[in-house]
Amino acid sequence: MEFVDSLAVWRRVAGARETPPLPEQLREMISDERTAAAAYASLTRFCTAADAFRDISREERCHARRLAALYFLLTGQTPCAERGALPREASYCAALRACFAAEQESARRYLAAAEAWPEHAPLFRALAAQEQAHAQ
Repeated sequence: MEFVDSLAVWRRVAGARETPPLPEQLREMISDERTAAAAYASLTRFCTAADAFRDISREERCHARRLAALYFLLTGQTPCAERGALPREASYCAALRACFAAEQESARRYLAAAEAWPEHAPLFRALAAQEQAHAQ
């Protein structure tokens, strides 16, 4: 145990960034997915591509459920991750740009999670691929 503690201290001294615990990151990811699902659902009211946004919203909810299942398996608890506030964009185009940026950020975060927790890499890589597909 003492070796593990000294290893953590050495990482801090060497400037390595500590990764937050997986359950904590999962709660953030679940919240972000729920927020994204709500954002896409709100976009369905403003355009002719409502079916596409409904599909993406459904996929985002599925991502949140998959992450919640992993959270439960790791902790034995149901995650308390609330949906974040929807951003108020000035226009439909601005909302699309914000969604695009959020999808790219989510993909980046999932790929980083796959590196940090290789035992869960297949899930995180699959989610990253879906997020990248949403951004296209």
